[in-house]
Amino acid sequence: MNAGVVMGSPGLEHLLPLRLGYFLLHPDAACACLPTATYEGVDRLWILPSPEELDELRADGRHRLVALWDNYWDSAYDRTLHADRALAQRLQQAFREEGVPLDLGYIEIARTPDDPEYGPGSTLWTEDFAVWRGVHDRLGGRPDGLRFLGLDLSRPVPTFHSAIFEPGPTRSDPELPRHLNRHCLFESEERAATFLIKANSTTGSTLPFFVLSVWEVK
Repeated sequence: MNAGVVMGSPGLEHLLPLRLGYFLLHPDAACACLPTATYEGVDRLWILPSPEELDELRADGRHRLVALWDNYWDSAYDRTLHADRALAQRLQQAFREEGVPLDLGYIEIARTPDDPEYGPGSTLWTEDFAVWRGVHDRLGGRPDGLRFLGLDLSRPVPTFHSAIFEPGPTRSDPELPRHLNRHCLFESEERAATFLIKANSTTGSTLPFFVLSVWEVK
């Protein structure tokens, strides 16, 4: 049984893995704990341009790029981006044409911490994660045409703060780098779960790390 699944919560167990869907991600992120690798985990979401930066784009005549930012924000806000592969691919291509290269990834919450407070049936899932239930259900299953990259240790959506990419709790663990693959991620859920315990034992945040699985959309 996956850690975090709550007995006595019929109908909720099937939510693991929770399908979060498609995300447009920054490419070529450096891996702090493994300098020879490129980090390809979940902690690569965009930082939206500031109003001042958008004004500069308009002044430069980059009106299509400004419109793309608006379309991206709207579709991410209402979650249509995350459940619609064709839309995500159209946005990815349009941004590339504007000189903004992006990766297209697919992400799931694979494992919760051992504490039942954070498993399916908990307030976190019935309230905070409720907005993702529609994406999970609309996808209906893991899509075809994906290449598995590995498993990340991350805060759940929307921040995706990664204990690998921005090490913090795992920075002092000399064992971590040798367990990461060339994408700076774990290959097995078992190994990721071991480091999940370590990361959560030292975190001061109110929200722990989870195991998230990451695929590249081919």
